[in-house]
Amino acid sequence: MADPILLLVEDDPETLASLASALERRFGADYRVLTERSPASALARLEHACEHGEDVALVVAHLWMPEMTGLDLLARVHDLCPRASRCVLVSYGDGAAYPPLRRALVLGEVDTYLLKPWGDPEERLYPVVSEILGGWARVTRPRVALLHIVGERWAPRSHEMLDLLERSSFPYRFYGHDSDEGQRRGDRRGPRVLGPRRLRHRRRKFGGPGGRASGALRGQRHALGARRITDHVGLSGQADRAPTTSTCD
Repeated sequence: MADPILLLVEDDPETLASLASALERRFGADYRVLTERSPASALARLEHACEHGEDVALVVAHLWMPEMTGLDLLARVHDLCPRASRCVLVSYGDGAAYPPLRRALVLGEVDTYLLKPWGDPEERLYPVVSEILGGWARVTRPRVALLHIVGERWAPRSHEMLDLLERSSFPYRFYGHDSDEGQRRGDRRGPRVLGPRRLRHRRRKFGGPGGRASGALRGQRHALGARRITDHVGLSGQADRAPTTSTCD
């Protein structure tokens, strides 16, 4: 399967070449960095890509272009490829750009913006693009669940733990305690307590996608070889009972 697309749209050839070169160096191993100087050509390429099932991770468009503004282009991008992230390229000190940019950010019409010139890409370019691509990957890429949770769907304890896992970007799956899969998983092993402190320890140990601890997670998975790290957590809606888990370690 082809790598996801990172499309850059900028009418200035020097800026376009510089941005493409910088992003290719950092992200070229995992993404196809494509360029277009015309919004019309960019839309045609995106339409072809989405019709053929290609993933579009990010579209970066300069705010002021002759054919249409970058905001108008990104609105069309959302219609063609709803899952693609959208970023506006704005010139530093361009006061006229900030009112429409603020409005687009507030209304969710774009995800973020980049300033040009960006200087050292390690400081103002790569962090922004990494965050965008990391968010896109968490939403669109399949993740192997490291934690399987069995609990009462509307119980406060279930929501407390699921909220912690979501904010930690920890990959998990939840099963209702009364579902067939939930009953099957809940009966596998005997219980042991997994309180909030132990769960926070797991967060620090394994990290989340794109986090500093992701390398440690890869090391753990490499050391385990074909073994799956699979935990089963049982959650009770009763206030006096702690979450329980059984592991395959």
